[in-house]
Amino acid sequence: MSVSALTSAFYHSESKYTTRLVLLAIANFDNPLGSFPSLDTIGRLSGGVNRRTVQRAIDELVELGELTEVTRNGTTNLYRLTISCPENCDGSTSHKPVNEGGGLQTTGGPQTTGGGGLQTTGGAVSRPPKLKDNSKDNSTAFEDFWREYPRKEGKPASLKAFQKALKIITAEELIEAAKNYALLTRNTEKRFIRKANNWLSDEDYLTQEKPKPEGGSIWDQPTI
Repeated sequence: MSVSALTSAFYHSESKYTTRLVLLAIANFDNPLGSFPSLDTIGRLSGGVNRRTVQRAIDELVELGELTEVTRNGTTNLYRLTISCPENCDGSTSHKPVNEGGGLQTTGGPQTTGGGGLQTTGGAVSRPPKLKDNSKDNSTAFEDFWREYPRKEGKPASLKAFQKALKIITAEELIEAAKNYALLTRNTEKRFIRKANNWLSDEDYLTQEKPKPEGGSIWDQPTI
Protein backbone atom coordinates (compact mmCIF):
# COMPACT_ATOMS: atom_id res chain seq x y z
CA MET A 1 0.00 0.00 0.00
CA SER A 2 1.25 3.50 -0.87
CA VAL A 3 0.43 6.18 1.68
CA SER A 4 1.56 8.79 -0.84
CA ALA A 5 -0.91 7.55 -3.46
CA LEU A 6 -3.78 7.38 -0.99
CA THR A 7 -3.22 10.87 0.41
CA SER A 8 -2.81 12.36 -3.08
CA ALA A 9 -6.13 10.80 -4.06
CA PHE A 10 -7.80 12.08 -0.89
CA TYR A 11 -6.62 15.67 -1.19
CA HIS A 12 -6.26 16.36 -4.91
CA SER A 13 -8.69 14.16 -6.83
CA GLU A 14 -11.59 15.88 -8.59
CA SER A 15 -13.61 12.66 -8.66
CA LYS A 16 -16.76 12.20 -6.56
CA TYR A 17 -18.94 9.53 -5.00
CA THR A 18 -18.38 5.98 -6.34
CA THR A 19 -15.63 7.14 -8.69
CA ARG A 20 -13.68 8.50 -5.71
CA LEU A 21 -14.12 5.19 -3.85
CA VAL A 22 -12.82 3.27 -6.87
CA LEU A 23 -9.79 5.57 -7.05
CA LEU A 24 -9.02 5.03 -3.36
CA ALA A 25 -9.39 1.26 -3.75
CA ILE A 26 -6.86 1.28 -6.60
CA ALA A 27 -4.53 3.60 -4.68
CA ASN A 28 -4.61 1.16 -1.77
CA PHE A 29 -2.68 -1.36 -3.92
CA ASP A 30 -0.23 1.12 -5.43
CA ASN A 31 3.43 0.10 -5.50
CA PRO A 32 6.49 0.91 -7.68
CA LEU A 33 5.19 -1.43 -10.41
CA GLY A 34 1.72 0.14 -10.40
CA SER A 35 -1.58 -1.20 -9.11
CA PHE A 36 -3.29 -4.30 -10.48
CA PRO A 37 -6.29 -5.39 -8.36
CA SER A 38 -9.15 -7.19 -10.10
CA LEU A 39 -12.43 -5.44 -10.87
CA ASP A 40 -14.14 -7.67 -8.29
CA THR A 41 -11.66 -6.65 -5.58
CA ILE A 42 -12.01 -2.96 -6.45
CA GLY A 43 -15.80 -3.29 -6.35
CA ARG A 44 -15.73 -5.04 -2.97
CA LEU A 45 -13.51 -2.35 -1.42
CA SER A 46 -15.67 0.37 -2.98
CA GLY A 47 -18.73 -0.74 -1.06
CA GLY A 48 -19.95 -3.69 -3.09
CA VAL A 49 -20.40 -2.13 -6.55
CA ASN A 50 -20.53 -4.34 -9.65
CA ARG A 51 -17.85 -4.76 -12.31
CA ARG A 52 -19.65 -2.55 -14.85
CA THR A 53 -19.84 0.33 -12.36
CA VAL A 54 -16.15 -0.12 -11.50
CA GLN A 55 -15.12 -0.02 -15.16
CA ARG A 56 -17.28 3.07 -15.75
CA ALA A 57 -15.57 4.79 -12.81
CA ILE A 58 -12.13 3.81 -14.16
CA ASP A 59 -13.05 5.29 -17.57
CA GLU A 60 -14.07 8.52 -15.83
CA LEU A 61 -10.80 8.66 -13.89
CA VAL A 62 -8.85 8.17 -17.12
CA GLU A 63 -10.81 11.06 -18.70
CA LEU A 64 -10.00 13.24 -15.67
CA GLY A 65 -6.33 12.50 -16.20
CA GLU A 66 -6.00 10.99 -12.71
CA LEU A 67 -5.38 7.40 -13.81
CA THR A 68 -3.84 5.43 -16.65
CA GLU A 69 -5.02 1.93 -17.53
CA VAL A 70 -2.95 -0.68 -19.34
CA THR A 71 -4.90 -3.68 -20.65
CA ARG A 72 -3.08 -6.99 -20.15
CA ASN A 73 -4.24 -10.26 -21.68
CA GLY A 74 -4.84 -13.16 -19.34
CA THR A 75 -4.45 -11.15 -16.15
CA THR A 76 -5.71 -8.02 -14.42
CA ASN A 77 -5.17 -4.60 -15.93
CA LEU A 78 -2.38 -2.34 -14.67
CA TYR A 79 -3.24 1.07 -13.23
CA ARG A 80 -1.06 4.05 -12.38
CA LEU A 81 -2.20 7.14 -10.49
CA THR A 82 -1.30 10.36 -12.30
CA ILE A 83 -2.45 12.87 -9.69
CA SER A 84 0.12 15.59 -8.99
CA CYS A 85 0.24 18.15 -6.20
CA PRO A 86 -0.64 21.77 -7.09
CA GLU A 87 2.04 24.45 -6.75
CA ASN A 88 0.77 25.63 -3.34
CA CYS A 89 0.93 22.11 -1.77
CA ASP A 90 3.64 21.58 0.83
CA GLY A 91 4.32 18.07 -0.54
CA SER A 92 3.86 16.31 2.82
CA THR A 93 1.47 13.44 3.47
CA SER A 94 -0.93 16.03 4.91
CA HIS A 95 -0.86 18.00 1.63
CA LYS A 96 -1.31 21.34 3.38
CA PRO A 97 -1.55 24.44 1.17
CA VAL A 98 1.22 27.00 1.61
CA ASN A 99 0.55 30.74 1.36
CA GLU A 100 2.94 33.30 -0.08
CA GLY A 101 4.38 34.15 3.33
CA GLY A 102 5.46 30.56 3.93
CA GLY A 103 2.79 29.75 6.51
CA LEU A 104 0.33 26.91 6.10
CA GLN A 105 -2.96 28.12 4.68
CA THR A 106 -6.23 26.44 5.61
CA THR A 107 -9.66 26.79 4.06
CA GLY A 108 -11.07 30.28 4.57
CA GLY A 109 -7.73 31.93 5.33
CA PRO A 110 -6.74 30.98 8.93
CA GLN A 111 -3.14 29.93 9.48
CA THR A 112 -1.74 27.30 11.79
CA THR A 113 0.09 28.51 14.86
CA GLY A 114 3.53 27.43 16.01
CA GLY A 115 2.03 25.13 18.64
CA GLY A 116 -0.01 23.21 16.10
CA GLY A 117 -3.29 24.92 16.98
CA LEU A 118 -5.53 26.59 14.44
CA GLN A 119 -5.71 30.39 14.36
CA THR A 120 -9.31 31.47 13.86
CA THR A 121 -11.19 34.74 13.48
CA GLY A 122 -10.76 36.95 16.56
CA GLY A 123 -7.42 35.46 17.54
CA ALA A 124 -8.76 32.35 19.29
CA VAL A 125 -6.70 29.21 18.92
CA SER A 126 -8.42 25.84 18.76
CA ARG A 127 -6.73 22.59 19.65
CA PRO A 128 -5.50 20.51 16.71
CA PRO A 129 -7.86 17.65 15.82
CA LYS A 130 -7.21 14.36 17.54
CA LEU A 131 -6.08 11.76 15.05
CA LYS A 132 -8.04 8.53 14.86
CA ASP A 133 -6.16 5.75 16.58
CA ASN A 134 -6.52 2.51 14.65
CA SER A 135 -3.97 0.62 16.67
CA LYS A 136 -5.70 0.28 20.06
CA ASP A 137 -2.49 -1.52 21.00
CA ASN A 138 -2.63 -4.21 18.33
CA SER A 139 -1.78 -7.05 20.69
CA THR A 140 -4.67 -6.18 23.01
CA ALA A 141 -7.05 -5.69 20.08
CA PHE A 142 -6.07 -9.06 18.62
CA GLU A 143 -6.71 -10.82 21.92
CA ASP A 144 -10.20 -9.25 21.98
CA PHE A 145 -10.71 -10.43 18.41
CA TRP A 146 -9.40 -13.92 19.19
CA ARG A 147 -11.74 -14.21 22.15
CA GLU A 148 -14.75 -13.60 19.88
CA TYR A 149 -13.69 -15.62 16.83
CA PRO A 150 -15.45 -19.03 16.76
CA ARG A 151 -12.52 -21.23 15.62
CA LYS A 152 -9.27 -20.86 17.53
CA GLU A 153 -6.60 -22.47 15.35
CA GLY A 154 -3.43 -21.02 13.86
CA LYS A 155 -3.07 -18.08 16.21
CA PRO A 156 0.36 -16.79 14.97
CA ALA A 157 -0.80 -16.74 11.33
CA SER A 158 -4.06 -15.14 12.40
CA LEU A 159 -2.19 -12.37 14.23
CA LYS A 160 -0.25 -11.51 11.06
CA ALA A 161 -3.44 -11.48 8.99
CA PHE A 162 -5.15 -9.35 11.65
CA GLN A 163 -2.37 -6.75 11.57
CA LYS A 164 -2.54 -6.62 7.77
CA ALA A 165 -6.32 -6.19 7.86
CA LEU A 166 -5.92 -3.13 10.12
CA LYS A 167 -4.67 -1.24 7.06
CA ILE A 168 -8.20 -1.15 5.62
CA ILE A 169 -10.48 -1.59 8.66
CA THR A 170 -10.38 -0.63 12.34
CA ALA A 171 -9.76 -3.09 15.16
CA GLU A 172 -13.21 -2.37 16.58
CA GLU A 173 -14.85 -3.22 13.26
CA LEU A 174 -12.88 -6.47 13.01
CA ILE A 175 -13.90 -7.48 16.52
CA GLU A 176 -17.54 -6.73 15.72
CA ALA A 177 -17.26 -8.74 12.50
CA ALA A 178 -15.83 -11.68 14.47
CA LYS A 179 -18.83 -11.53 16.82
CA ASN A 180 -21.19 -11.56 13.85
CA TYR A 181 -19.35 -14.49 12.25
CA ALA A 182 -19.64 -16.40 15.51
CA LEU A 183 -23.41 -15.83 15.43
CA LEU A 184 -23.64 -16.83 11.76
CA THR A 185 -21.83 -20.11 12.47
CA ARG A 186 -23.33 -20.88 15.88
CA ASN A 187 -24.99 -24.05 14.52
CA THR A 188 -22.10 -25.04 12.22
CA GLU A 189 -19.67 -27.88 12.83
CA LYS A 190 -16.24 -26.59 13.79
CA ARG A 191 -14.52 -28.18 10.78
CA PHE A 192 -16.71 -26.13 8.44
CA ILE A 193 -15.89 -22.81 10.14
CA ARG A 194 -13.10 -20.90 8.41
CA LYS A 195 -9.80 -20.52 10.23
CA ALA A 196 -9.25 -16.93 11.30
CA ASN A 197 -6.14 -16.37 9.16
CA ASN A 198 -8.03 -17.42 6.00
CA TRP A 199 -11.13 -15.43 6.96
CA LEU A 200 -8.96 -12.34 7.45
CA SER A 201 -6.68 -12.81 4.44
CA ASP A 202 -9.61 -13.30 2.03
CA GLU A 203 -11.28 -10.17 3.48
CA ASP A 204 -14.48 -12.09 4.25
CA TYR A 205 -15.33 -9.46 6.85
CA LEU A 206 -16.03 -6.96 4.03
CA THR A 207 -18.78 -9.03 2.41
CA GLN A 208 -20.13 -10.88 5.43
CA GLU A 209 -23.89 -10.84 5.95
CA LYS A 210 -25.33 -9.61 9.22
CA PRO A 211 -26.65 -12.40 11.45
CA LYS A 212 -30.36 -12.69 12.09
CA PRO A 213 -31.59 -12.63 15.69
CA GLU A 214 -31.85 -15.99 17.44
CA GLY A 215 -34.96 -17.68 16.09
CA GLY A 216 -35.17 -15.34 13.09
CA SER A 217 -37.57 -12.45 12.58
CA ILE A 218 -41.33 -12.68 12.98
CA TRP A 219 -41.58 -12.92 9.18
CA ASP A 220 -39.59 -16.16 9.26
CA GLN A 221 -42.12 -17.88 11.53
CA PRO A 222 -44.54 -20.40 9.95
CA THR A 223 -48.12 -19.31 9.52
CA ILE A 224 -50.85 -21.09 11.49
